[in-house]
Amino acid sequence: MTPKRWLNVRIQCRYELVNSVSDVLEDSGAEAVSISQHSESSDFEVTGLFESTSVDAGTVAQALSRQISEVDQECVTHEFFADRDWVTQSQRRFEPICISNRIWITAPWHQIDTKGVRQIVINPGMSFGTGHHATTRMCLEFLASMELEGKAIIDYGCGSGILAIAALVLGARHVYGIDIDPDAVEESQNNARINGVESRYTALAPSEIPDELTATVVTANLSRNVLIELNDELSRLTADSGMLALSGILSSQANEVRHMFSDRFEIQVTSEDEWVLLTGRKWRRA
Repeated sequence: MTPKRWLNVRIQCRYELVNSVSDVLEDSGAEAVSISQHSESSDFEVTGLFESTSVDAGTVAQALSRQISEVDQECVTHEFFADRDWVTQSQRRFEPICISNRIWITAPWHQIDTKGVRQIVINPGMSFGTGHHATTRMCLEFLASMELEGKAIIDYGCGSGILAIAALVLGARHVYGIDIDPDAVEESQNNARINGVESRYTALAPSEIPDELTATVVTANLSRNVLIELNDELSRLTADSGMLALSGILSSQANEVRHMFSDRFEIQVTSEDEWVLLTGRKWRRA
């Protein structure tokens, strides 16, 4: 199989433009959108990851220029890289991290003394999720705060499988990881195998979700647009009185997403920097 070639498009912009820039990248076909803040200034960097055969940088730049006049074309840059280069970059950024003094997230090449704390080994590949970004970290902390023993969990948008594996290590009976990306399905299965929990993990494409499937806890670390699009599906998958955790949301997007779920969930907001985690218990049907 020929390795994929990827296009990374980076846009420097003010905070007020982050939502609009993210929307344009997603509408242009980005497989993932990430947002970071420069430590030296108040500017933000929005990055879109595209499969290079599906779009070119010029098309994305034109869409940005056409829809957001405030974006300076000099602030739009791009680069190409292959799968193996992505993995190398991921390895360089991946340092061990401890979550709520309950679990360590490490990579196969790390050799550390976890001092009796449970350890999760994640082999980063093309799928997202190492626990270092605030959105993933808040989801992990949410899971670590729950009593998961014997419960069924769904992680929608499983990526590397980090949330699913954390739930299993913390005592969940079975976890269903759902992702539209076949690479994520495969990588999450591989990471589950590395951690010895593969017998309690099932990875699925959305089209393969059983009609009757529900879970006591459902997590979804996705973008605002996708969460809004999936609000009925995520609500359906959450059992009555079950808990839903939504992340991948900027603080400026929180009210919009919260509104979409507030008719079925009692929503609480947790924040870290410019990111929020929405958690809520599903109203029991009368």
